[in-house]
Amino acid sequence: MTSIAFLIVILSSFAIFYILSRESYTEKIEAYQAYDVMEVASGALLAAVALFVSRERLHVLMMLTLPLIATFVFGGGRMNMITATVFVYIVVRESRTGHPLVLLLMAYLSFKSIGYIDSVLQYGTGFLAAR
Repeated sequence: MTSIAFLIVILSSFAIFYILSRESYTEKIEAYQAYDVMEVASGALLAAVALFVSRERLHVLMMLTLPLIATFVFGGGRMNMITATVFVYIVVRESRTGHPLVLLLMAYLSFKSIGYIDSVLQYGTGFLAAR
């Protein structure tokens, strides 16, 4: 099968799947939609640090653009976790883990995780709406 035919089969499969289940996906997207400026700002700050620290800025920009756009649509809770994972991948791959900004960011995230771990130990979940 040629590449074009394979691409057509894949895209057609996704289109049929979407048409058959679009209502449930639309409801799920609407439930997750959030426009919190602080969540977007934290993802953007993480991307800015990655751009500053990295030697391959274009590569970083390409890797972080989609998660940042998704943060506008779905909110920052899950998307910023993805952005942080991509950030860690970038700094480890480029051997930039010793950069002062990376160390500062990792210290901050380690400090923030104390409350999360405490919630997991106390309540069985780290995702509490309010305390």
